[in-house]
Amino acid sequence: MSKQMPTQPVQKTCRFCRSIIDRKATRCPHCASDLRTWPARHPVITALLIIFVGLPFFGGIISALNSGSSPDSETPDKKQTTTPYQQTRTEPKVSSEEKAYRDGVMKISNDVSESLGELGGFVSENPLPFLWTDEEVIKLAMHTVIIEGGYDEAQKLNPPEKFKDVHASFIMALDKFAQSMRIFREGVDNLDVEKLEQATALMNEGSAYMNEATAKMAAVS
Repeated sequence: MSKQMPTQPVQKTCRFCRSIIDRKATRCPHCASDLRTWPARHPVITALLIIFVGLPFFGGIISALNSGSSPDSETPDKKQTTTPYQQTRTEPKVSSEEKAYRDGVMKISNDVSESLGELGGFVSENPLPFLWTDEEVIKLAMHTVIIEGGYDEAQKLNPPEKFKDVHASFIMALDKFAQSMRIFREGVDNLDVEKLEQATALMNEGSAYMNEATAKMAAVS
């Protein structure tokens, strides 16, 4: 004997006035309450918050940069005092080109990471754009410009051969972040949910490229 699948109820109870209403109703016909979920009632705020939920993590690439640098990179090889049971150890040398590239990536990563953190923190605490003051809007715009500028600054770097693959992923990540910021400003200015969702998608793509760059940097450092 085959079992019958349970059917979904055709009615539900309004959580405000407790009246029995149609299951698909989004507004109660009795008390006129909006029965949609919070995100559905506040699409702009939800889209704003989602953009900065998973901020790109620059700590990984910064850590990889630090682990591969030598404090004595510009001085001749040093030899430690040895005993008959110890072998001479030399510190790895870092070329001036490699040091310049590492320093450039470090500065860009720190600047972009700081501005993304400022944006995310502000939006999380103040998710209503129409309440932002002119001073706050100018400050936020400044941070978006800094993030966009990260891509331009990275384009000026001259990566050594061993960092070519790292640089390709790093550039792609910063390009996605820059595009995201331009669309983010449009979305905020016009309270456009679609634009904010596009900005979120670009931010996620940038994060994926940043993870690639971090893995590649760790492999060659």
